[in-house]
Amino acid sequence: MTGLRVDGVTVQFGATTAVDDVSLQVNPGEIVALLGPSGCGKSTLLRVIAGLAMPANGSVLWNGVDLGSQPPEARGFGLMFQDHALFPHRNVADNVGFGLKMQRKGTADRQRRVDEMLELVDLAGYGPRTVDSLSGGEAQRVALARALAPSPQLLMLDEPLGSLDRSLRDRLAIDIRDVLKRLGQSAVHVTHDQDEAFTVADSVAIMRAGSVVRHGTPHDLWNDPATAFVADFLGHPNILDDAQGFGGPSGSAVLRIDAITFCDATTPGAIAGTVAAMWFRGDHFRVQVETTMGPLVALSSEGGSSASLTPGDQVHLRIRPDGFSPLR
Repeated sequence: MTGLRVDGVTVQFGATTAVDDVSLQVNPGEIVALLGPSGCGKSTLLRVIAGLAMPANGSVLWNGVDLGSQPPEARGFGLMFQDHALFPHRNVADNVGFGLKMQRKGTADRQRRVDEMLELVDLAGYGPRTVDSLSGGEAQRVALARALAPSPQLLMLDEPLGSLDRSLRDRLAIDIRDVLKRLGQSAVHVTHDQDEAFTVADSVAIMRAGSVVRHGTPHDLWNDPATAFVADFLGHPNILDDAQGFGGPSGSAVLRIDAITFCDATTPGAIAGTVAAMWFRGDHFRVQVETTMGPLVALSSEGGSSASLTPGDQVHLRIRPDGFSPLR
């Protein structure tokens, strides 16, 4: 099979197993995110793929070739870090062209590729700028251009947006996906941020304690988290021990927050409850409602009729039957 294949990789540090029998496939042109809490093993797995760490067991293959005996520089992979690691004594053009110089590209070819990459990341004309004159977002764009300039077979991004504020992170996540897709670039993107992973990646592998516990498209993961850990990590507020009382399947399940709406008491199947708390989220509120079957969290749009609710108010909720996902 072409692309990257991680096959049964295990990494141990003394008695600690940092990566536990992980297998993963990244197809040509695919962006896969490794998502999980700090210390779950995602960056260690990335280091194994890069050749910067050796596994106790398992293998890493590219286009079917085992890379175990190849040092990092021979793998043809690119790496982009959170702190961007630009060379402070080189200007923007020299930073972007550094990998090309290592490939012994001629001056004209280097300049052509540098200009092409800077235009790709919306920094055309920035070549003469010094690194210390760049904003945080501009520095990350330069780091992305530098990583892409040598045309890597695989690009690895390790928490590339972790040091940026939320609004800038959201914008750059969109830009990173756009750039990678325009190039048809295979990539592995490590992050602890769900929104970033869902924005950038075609598929997401969620890690816990060194293992991949769920892998699928963002849509599939959100609609079918499969386990209570994944549901909680993705931010589902309604994880039910027994969904049957709310009209769902017997046993534990997630009830998606978008499947709960406020309604009139006369609505068929309406569930009565009392507002316990509200949290403002910019364009909506999250409303915790205590019902006789247990608490539920619902959405209330800013400016909607339910936005004027206060704790103690009596309300009614309607639940869509398709909003449940059983947990295993």
